[in-house]
Amino acid sequence: MAGDRIHSRRRTVLVVVDDSERSRRALIDAAVEFSGDEVVVLYVLESFVVKSVTESAVWDDEHADRREREAERLLEEHRKLAETYGTDVRTVLSRGSPNEAITEAIETFGVDHVVVGHPKRTGLSRLVPGRLAETVLGGGLLR
Repeated sequence: MAGDRIHSRRRTVLVVVDDSERSRRALIDAAVEFSGDEVVVLYVLESFVVKSVTESAVWDDEHADRREREAERLLEEHRKLAETYGTDVRTVLSRGSPNEAITEAIETFGVDHVVVGHPKRTGLSRLVPGRLAETVLGGGLLR
């Protein structure tokens, strides 16, 4: 059982989350598998590009504030979820590109493992990593 393993040092685990069930499952898996290690939960508030003048009315400061409050609420939900499994987590809200935010978090926290949720797949498609996992694996972000 994962919690029974003895490690020579405490590992740091980065769990990248969004507002999906697969994200919650990934956090639960990390909380159980890496019990006793440092768990950092990262949510990336992606930048948006205004494509027309009429869209700028929709993407105003009030909308940006709502997005940020929603991201903070989501991180708090994930923190409480991890607590139910006996794991304390550090939550981090980053803004911008997910690739850059993940890279920065890996470097900042000295991450040993990255956990991301993935959709349930069948057949050969389950062997192909999702876009985010491919970025982490293919980008050489982990040593």
